[in-house]
Amino acid sequence: MAAQDRNEPPAPAPLGAAPLGGFRADINGLRAIAVLAVVAYHFSPRLAPGGFLGVDVFFVISGYLMTAIIVGRMQGGRFRLWRFYGDRARRIVPALAAMCAVVTLAGAFVLDPWTYQRLAADIPAALLFVSNLIFASRSGYFAPAADSEWLLHTWSLAVEWQFYLTYPLLLMLLGRTVTTGRRLGWWLAGGLAVSFAGGWLMGPVAPAWAFYSEPTRAWELLAGGLCAVWGGGVPAGPWGRRGLQGVGLALIALSLVIMDDSQSWPSPWTAVPVLGAALVLLAGLKDAAWARFAPVDLIGRSSYSTYIWHWPLIVLLRYEGVAFTPAVIVGGVALCLALGILSYWLIERRLTDGLGRLPGAVRWGLASVSLVAVAGFAAEASATQGFEAVRTAGRPAAVLQALRDDRAARADWIYERECGQPAAEGGVSLCRLGDPTARDVLVIGDSHAQMLAARYAQAFSGPGAGLSFLTRGGCAPAPGVGFGIAGMDCVRWTAEAYRYAETSPYRRVVIVAAWPDFLGDPALATAGGVCFADADRCRVPKGRAARAVATDAAVGRLAGEVSRLVSQGRQVVLIGPLPVSGDADPMTLYRRAFWSGNVAPPGFSSASFERTSAYARARLAQLSAAAGAIYVDPLPALCPGGVCPVTWQGRALYKDARHYRGWGMADPEFAVLDPWFLGAANETTARGAP
Repeated sequence: MAAQDRNEPPAPAPLGAAPLGGFRADINGLRAIAVLAVVAYHFSPRLAPGGFLGVDVFFVISGYLMTAIIVGRMQGGRFRLWRFYGDRARRIVPALAAMCAVVTLAGAFVLDPWTYQRLAADIPAALLFVSNLIFASRSGYFAPAADSEWLLHTWSLAVEWQFYLTYPLLLMLLGRTVTTGRRLGWWLAGGLAVSFAGGWLMGPVAPAWAFYSEPTRAWELLAGGLCAVWGGGVPAGPWGRRGLQGVGLALIALSLVIMDDSQSWPSPWTAVPVLGAALVLLAGLKDAAWARFAPVDLIGRSSYSTYIWHWPLIVLLRYEGVAFTPAVIVGGVALCLALGILSYWLIERRLTDGLGRLPGAVRWGLASVSLVAVAGFAAEASATQGFEAVRTAGRPAAVLQALRDDRAARADWIYERECGQPAAEGGVSLCRLGDPTARDVLVIGDSHAQMLAARYAQAFSGPGAGLSFLTRGGCAPAPGVGFGIAGMDCVRWTAEAYRYAETSPYRRVVIVAAWPDFLGDPALATAGGVCFADADRCRVPKGRAARAVATDAAVGRLAGEVSRLVSQGRQVVLIGPLPVSGDADPMTLYRRAFWSGNVAPPGFSSASFERTSAYARARLAQLSAAAGAIYVDPLPALCPGGVCPVTWQGRALYKDARHYRGWGMADPEFAVLDPWFLGAANETTARGAP
């Protein structure tokens, strides 16, 4: 991401590679391709489904340049570790610090305190180059949406900086015994293999850490390093090198088109764009005509600044509720490029050059004071909840109470607390409410089943009265259906859940899920997310027709499981989709209350949710009728008059845009579900018990 673009002075060949001296237009062109891919993808994945791989191209470039610089200077006896660190800091820090300063200061005026607090909390981590660790640890089913993380893009800078800290030490150590480029290359190849294997193996177990960690990304930088130490020996004439470059560019272009975010990343597929970038570097056509084209040259030179500024701009547009129409996307991309060019000339060139003319002590003193000031201000903003007390002084008591409750709603999730230690039985883990020996009602589902547990946590008091939950967040209770990069784990869990249901003595099985997410209308589905089991893999179908076939097969498998349970004499109840909307998110309510003082939002129309969930609701109703199960549609009761409330008794009903909060489960409207969850031992108290 922050690979150097100034010319290095001519240096001895780094262990067999071609000399680095002189500006390489081909590398600059690769930067232009990479940053355009990333920006296009972030504005609209349809523009470049695999655009996120631009970061991988940046990694290869950085690894190449850093290896050439370090080894070249070592051979010439000119390498100084602290000078290297200083060079990297002068290249990376000014634009990063400027961006952090701008968003920190501007955020205090244009963001609500809660959003501003979350932004400010990440500033120190970004400036210390550890944000990748923060984002990895923050991952999970209830993690904030990526497009609400203002500094998410800094993870790649953190990976590179962590690599810069350790890599020269490794090369210095190897330099004492390794004297040829071939031998050094084998050491780098070994490190590449270990890192690649580590990322591949870690992916299914800890996908976020595999994605964000430096050790699992180091192989991409080491691939660039291999190009530096072995590149000088490529036996190809002018046409051969043009061929290498052409193949490399084709691999990158192909990756942009055929890959998407439904695939695990990094993975073996990551090798495709990495190999493409490596081939361009190995070709060594530093004066390639396509890369010397003026727009390409300018975009490449300003690529680092463009990357730095583009993501906060995109998050700001989403925060303001701007619809990403074609005109907005085109204008947004143009604005990102303009900001990048402006930042390049003002910060990367003028400011950096100006600081370079100052005495070392003065230069580093100013830099240190500036960084501490920005980080300190951000830390204070985070500690004071976005300066909430100051910014809400004098507001009506009702507004202050609403703001407090909206914050509390986000943490109002009681499933784990009420369940305590999960009970292991029949190869699965169960949450038992009431009498742990009760085997009357079994609830199978995802997090939408979990949120309903709050309503029944204290509903059972007598012997034999209880409720069992067999759930896993993010996993559909539909056989053969997975979600996210851990799709096969979901597939296996669902199979185990139904196997347990068929061999246990429960008389009623209730199945709950966010059905439109998993069995939604194929015509409305987007690439990514839901996958369908195929042998030992969970595959994302490409295209509407393929999605329709996969969805039909999944509904058929679910019908089969329901029929088997019914044939065993069990009562099976399928609960239809529960209403969700971004308008219900407590952060949305907080924002509205802070800016407008509106503490009584009218709720959202059920019409939009009815449209997006109509396909799933119809399929579930048909399935239930055919299999002899009961279908319960809670939408009319939860959205009376076509309006779905987002508050009750003046308090937020939802935990986030997709889940009701624990307190909200006390809403009388949820009584429509009571007859099906309370079970035979409690049917005397259930309204309308079956």
